[in-house]
Amino acid sequence: MGSVYCFAPEGISIVDPTDKRVVQTIDAPGHSWADGVVSADQKLIFLNDPRGGQVIVLDLQTSKIVKQIPIGRGAIHIYLTPDGSEVWSHSDLEGAFYVIDVATLSNKAKVEASLTGKGHGKLLLHPELGRKAYATNSIDSALHIVDTVNKKVTGTIGTSGHTHGRAYSTVSKHAYISSGSDKLAIIDTQTDRSIKEVDGGVQVFISQDGRTVISPNREKGVLVVVDTLSDQVIGNIVCPGGPDYILFFNSAEGKKYAYSINVEGSNVSVQDLEEMKLVKTIGIGSIIIPEGFKHVHRTGVLSSRSLFVPSSATESLDIIDNETLGLTSVHLGTKVQQAIYVGDDKPVR
Repeated sequence: MGSVYCFAPEGISIVDPTDKRVVQTIDAPGHSWADGVVSADQKLIFLNDPRGGQVIVLDLQTSKIVKQIPIGRGAIHIYLTPDGSEVWSHSDLEGAFYVIDVATLSNKAKVEASLTGKGHGKLLLHPELGRKAYATNSIDSALHIVDTVNKKVTGTIGTSGHTHGRAYSTVSKHAYISSGSDKLAIIDTQTDRSIKEVDGGVQVFISQDGRTVISPNREKGVLVVVDTLSDQVIGNIVCPGGPDYILFFNSAEGKKYAYSINVEGSNVSVQDLEEMKLVKTIGIGSIIIPEGFKHVHRTGVLSSRSLFVPSSATESLDIIDNETLGLTSVHLGTKVQQAIYVGDDKPVR
């Protein structure tokens, strides 16, 4: 069925999602872990090490770290290009992406996407966009247009507030970009113009069919739901507990749901997207929140059968069954920071 790789400062644990137990551990102490991506052939995992200023490459066939690629410090988000040939890792301290060649495991370019030379950013890639990508920056009231072939920013699109979350719809052919803390800028990707802004939050997530965008507003405790056919807000689902990360799934009968992974509440909310309401809250393990940190995020990863959420404070991997919504916690004994699923039933991100 696949495996879940759990990354902690003490090392890496591999969990069998069927038996729900640790089947192997890999010695890799002293690293910090942020986002990770799996290569197209599912032979490698590329993981950001923010404190170490590097991308760490784990070989899934040998279960060994085979490369540590130096990049800028503060690397949080990382992306695999649609053709699988490159990995783009963002350095928040430099406001720039480091482009890594998957074949040679080496740096090939640096792309600055910032008005000030710094700032936390994300990248929007999609096969339909071709060579074009969009880069957000949390201190810029602008969306940066990136030429992924020539490895440079070719222009910017102004927004009313700083940009962070991003999504692309295959239905509307529009990009959806968070603008400030409570707006969503809708971008025409053909003309690179902002069409309008609607209510939203700082994160943006889109369903597999491209029909539904959810932008969680943590301050208000709601999930703003946008229909991409009309580009209108069609719902505000009350979701207490600091909604932060959204993953979409369907029931066996085809009914549409979403998981909301919540920060302050240490729980997962299950949302019915047809009736626009909260149907269940599932308590999970807590995470370590460093003193003074105001913008802590929490993520998870989804397979066709289960949701996997790392819980650093309780040193566990929490597994929720998509059909029964039953919870199983696998104790790892390490302060797991990131979970990556590798399997034939690809996770939704």
